[in-house]
Amino acid sequence: MARIITCVGCGQEKQYYARESCSTCYERWYHNGKPEGGPPQPKSNDECRAMGRKTIVFDRDKRMEEYRKLTRDDGLPREIAAQKMGISDRTVSRYEKALRESAESPTRGGST
Repeated sequence: MARIITCVGCGQEKQYYARESCSTCYERWYHNGKPEGGPPQPKSNDECRAMGRKTIVFDRDKRMEEYRKLTRDDGLPREIAAQKMGISDRTVSRYEKALRESAESPTRGGST
């Protein structure tokens, strides 16, 4: 059974990974040279942009609609749509599941 701890890095209750930390905080600590004070705070998007790093925030609904258009309207195979969009097989599976579920659910505002 997974051990749940209050992480020393972020203060959240998460699964124990190492050194009384969750995996995210442990990795941040390790990749920053194992500072004695623990993991540094994560950088904000503004700090990352200032360092020249990409920060990407995707709107899932827009991306799923793009995927739906490519596969349903344009008739592209899943693999080609995934390549065009730069998404993984796992994301394709999630999009497919969500699209199936939305097609099966009743429309809003319908009579009962």
